[in-house]
Amino acid sequence: MFRGSASRLLRVVAAGNFDVGPVFADVATSTSYFASANCNVAGSSSPVASGFDNWGSPSFGARCFSDSPADVDQEAVPGAASNLADSLLNPDSIVQLAAACDHATIVAEAAGRWPIIAGLQYGLDWMHLTTGMPWWATIAATTLVFRLLTFPVALFQIKNTYRMSQAKPESELLVTEYQNKVASGMDMQEARTWYTTELGAIWKKYDCNPMKSFGTLAVNGTLFVSFFMALRGLSEAQVPSMTWEGLSWFSNLTVADPYYALPVLSALFFLATVELGAADGMQGQSEAMVKRMRMMMRILSVVIVPFTINLPSGVFMYWIASNAFSLGQTTLLKNRKVKEVLGVPDLDVKTKVIKEMVGKPVQTFSYNPLKAKPKRKKFASVG
Repeated sequence: MFRGSASRLLRVVAAGNFDVGPVFADVATSTSYFASANCNVAGSSSPVASGFDNWGSPSFGARCFSDSPADVDQEAVPGAASNLADSLLNPDSIVQLAAACDHATIVAEAAGRWPIIAGLQYGLDWMHLTTGMPWWATIAATTLVFRLLTFPVALFQIKNTYRMSQAKPESELLVTEYQNKVASGMDMQEARTWYTTELGAIWKKYDCNPMKSFGTLAVNGTLFVSFFMALRGLSEAQVPSMTWEGLSWFSNLTVADPYYALPVLSALFFLATVELGAADGMQGQSEAMVKRMRMMMRILSVVIVPFTINLPSGVFMYWIASNAFSLGQTTLLKNRKVKEVLGVPDLDVKTKVIKEMVGKPVQTFSYNPLKAKPKRKKFASVG
């Protein structure tokens, strides 16, 4: 009850209307509720009271010393309510009180969460309080910060994917040679040992390994799920300021978008990223595989919409910001100069070389065949 009253007070101040008459009764009622419930507002261990203490909001001085609500001096309640209301008419006090309500709600919500989820919730709370941005911008900005911080991990995965594509022609030729050795009568175990050794040498030459991609996917996947759980938890807890610090038609971030525009917008960003960069790093793959991969991602971008229409709008602030970042990242990596600076192999230049190698007799190289062949030293003839 008290949290709702503080929220309404903050709305009045945020709108620039300091006529708090309409909400004065709510403040008085809230104070009466605390008194009749025999609660010690300033010293209570409840989440709300803890939030007040942590955020330095005014001390209300309303304490109950009886074990029974019936023993409370009911005549003193209106006076306590009036004193409390007077202390809250200061705009700074109202803002502090609303922040305390937000923080208390987040503390209660994060209490039973895994550390990484609770950490994200506290981080969002800190960003919201420190920057003064509304919740929709806070979520989007925090998302972009985390995407920037994890960009080196994503870049590591991108480089590994590109290098795996560079190594694919030699890997395929190695499979053919392995099959030929088995067909010619070589012991199966010996052939497998030979194949594993040669494949490891190829991966070492190109500085790549499939397991490297799985590791980075695990990091990004964990962050994705944690953000989702953190924001859904804050929405279910009904953090007061999140109920009006949305944008335009989705002013309440704790409920689903009534027009389904946010799920569609998120899916469109994802689809744009797919169309722009679905084949990146796969230039060494067959045309059929690239087409299948692109089609699967297109279907996913459409199918995901009906499954997400009931999610809180706050979750989509994360998804849309993250998908927009992915789109920008994919666009940048289309630029050869950017690739050169970041050390990403430019497979577009070498695709012709790769295609020419496929299907040719097995060759072994002492150097990377996709790079310039080292020049042989000339020796002067003797005699």
